[in-house]
Amino acid sequence: MDITLIISLVVFLGVLYFLFKFVKSLVKTLVMGLVALLVILAAAGFLVMSDVRDLKQNFSNSTKLMLFATEDELRFGVEVTTLELEGMNIISSSQMDEWQDSYSRKRYNKIAGEDYYKLFILKNEAFEDPIGSPDEFKSALDDYFSEGSTLFLLREYREGNLVIYPETPVFKLVKIVPKKWVEKMTGVFSNDRGDAEAIEEEG
Repeated sequence: MDITLIISLVVFLGVLYFLFKFVKSLVKTLVMGLVALLVILAAAGFLVMSDVRDLKQNFSNSTKLMLFATEDELRFGVEVTTLELEGMNIISSSQMDEWQDSYSRKRYNKIAGEDYYKLFILKNEAFEDPIGSPDEFKSALDDYFSEGSTLFLLREYREGNLVIYPETPVFKLVKIVPKKWVEKMTGVFSNDRGDAEAIEEEG
């Protein structure tokens, strides 16, 4: 047999062997990557669903702290229990001063503590009209939530005009999903009677 043919055959078989090993390794890596991705997605889905369940059970009837702030300073605050804002309490200026250092350091856990289910810090850009007093802040919130709608919060959070603490999976999801999906996500908050009307007005 021609020596050239033998060498060519050996080279071919060698290349074929290494190609097979490469494809096998690639397929194994892809399968492992797919399994890891599925596990991550399943875990993320579980966390989101657990968060949705918690929000449905607790958001509308738990005490929430809503603060108005500039980039550097906490200005006004209210304590809210129901989305209808009945019995909304204005936070004293002395308490706001106590929270100022924590706000500057972004230590939101020091503000929320164990007394509040959620902490919301709204910035100037979240409101059409300037907010110059606690009563104006209360009135502006009352206008937004008069129908029990949480679309306002989700919209401003997505726009970067609102800080939410703790930032649980549902709120993290708001930042990455399409806007129309955000509008549909208002359903995870119980007692949101005004969301459907708000969505129609938006769209």
